Amino acid sequence: MTIDPEAIRREALAYPGHFRTLFIASVDREGMPHASYAPFVAFDGDYYVYISDTVQRTRNFMDTGRAGILFADDERDTVNPFARRRLSFQCQAEEIPHGTEPHRQVVRCFHESFGKYFKPLEELADFHLFCLHPIRGLYVKGFGLAFALEGVGLSEIRHLTGQGHRRRDGQPLPDPAAL
Repeated sequence: MTIDPEAIRREALAYPGHFRTLFIASVDREGMPHASYAPFVAFDGDYYVYISDTVQRTRNFMDTGRAGILFADDERDTVNPFARRRLSFQCQAEEIPHGTEPHRQVVRCFHESFGKYFKPLEELADFHLFCLHPIRGLYVKGFGLAFALEGVGLSEIRHLTGQGHRRRDGQPLPDPAAL
């Protein structure tokens, strides 16, 4: 099978366009994990969430400046749940100060994407805009089709082959497409 790295990169970076929300992983100062989700907008290669400081993930972002995000195909649309298509990023999380031009630009995107659902949140003092800037990523299309995205602007893509999947008894594996 021939793999076109640039085509895979474009596909991976376009994948979040199918979603309105993302899954979030964060950790507190003691390293305790927290999982959540939030509506997002994409802008200039970054992902933005508008979230309340009354919830754990916001405090975690403020304390650690780190986040993991995940986009994944809906289970109902997945034939094999072990080979679910997904894209994850390790991100730097940075608050965008209210009243700045970057804040205004991204808030306009939230209005365009979420309209009447976003408007009431904009006036709440406990809500903050965070930029989740991807540092590296992993795009999994299925068995044997995992790709690391790295480098400036996630411009480098690497097919993760390593040892690969193998049977315990040494027998050949079935075609991954058949799994």
